[in-house]
Amino acid sequence: MAHHLFELPDGRHAGVTGLGDPRGRRLVVMCHPSPGAGAFDPDPPATSTTGVRIITLDRPGYGASDPLPDEADPLGAWLDDVDEYLQTVENIAKSIAGTDFGAVGVIGWGVGAVYATALAARRPGLVNRLALIEPTGNDAEIVQNEVFGPVLTYQSFRTEEEAIALANSTRYGLSAILYTSSLGRADRVGRALRAGTVWVNTFLVRDLTAPFGGMGESGIGREGGDYALDFYSDLKTLQIVDGSVR
Repeated sequence: MAHHLFELPDGRHAGVTGLGDPRGRRLVVMCHPSPGAGAFDPDPPATSTTGVRIITLDRPGYGASDPLPDEADPLGAWLDDVDEYLQTVENIAKSIAGTDFGAVGVIGWGVGAVYATALAARRPGLVNRLALIEPTGNDAEIVQNEVFGPVLTYQSFRTEEEAIALANSTRYGLSAILYTSSLGRADRVGRALRAGTVWVNTFLVRDLTAPFGGMGESGIGREGGDYALDFYSDLKTLQIVDGSVR
């Protein structure tokens, strides 16, 4: 759970957690891939002695953070929340001890990498290094395996069919993100992608009544709505021969 609640200008509260070295002079914003695991420290023995102070902000509607109105953009709102928190905390630090954070680091992996790069684009002064990897081929380990680190890979394609083949080439299939301005392509490619959830022109927007789960090695079964009743139930079949009992 978050260590404390930070009140935002619109009245909402954001859950904030401090991790890593409590005496660290380098401040890093960590963007976890799971929206509900903001307080997760990947390696406490290592991070507690590195001189780096890690902070995380729960995304709106997850952890200790208040939800957003239905029409709000979750990514944009989270970026605004982080911006407001950093400015407020730095102003307090300056007024009390004359401390200036300087450049604040940003780290994210998995879906969290999207949040990290979006934050870097919003505040370019936060980041002085970005790693993008062009794989030597689609069978490269960094493409075929999940990478829990601040790394993005990119691959180019010429046709729709090639893009679908690349996306479906791994053994994982929890979610996929498709960007297009064509409704026909959204429907066609969305159906062809082998993933439990396909977001079109957005991500991490979830209706809790809709089924959620993965394909391949990303899980079996579905949660959400009526599907959750089946997932958490033990079904039994009782067969009695007609006429054998009375």
